[in-house]
Amino acid sequence: MNPHLTVTPATVLFDQPFHLTLSGVNPHQTVTLHASRDDWHSQATFTADAHGVIDVAAHAPVSGSYSGVDPMGLIWSMRLPT
Repeated sequence: MNPHLTVTPATVLFDQPFHLTLSGVNPHQTVTLHASRDDWHSQATFTADAHGVIDVAAHAPVSGSYSGVDPMGLIWSMRLPT
């Protein structure tokens, strides 16, 4: 498998919505996605679907810094280290 991360549009401002998908992983594989900016960090662990795709706008994380389906979850759930 050859994982491929797609962000559309390719360039957005920090508070603008975007679409994030990860494809090319094994079906039902568990993958943790991380987001960071300067000292801010978030992470969420997802389970790929039967086609080996994770779509953060359609899949809720199984664990991480936010819960529920939220395409911007990795952004708004960023925290400073404690």
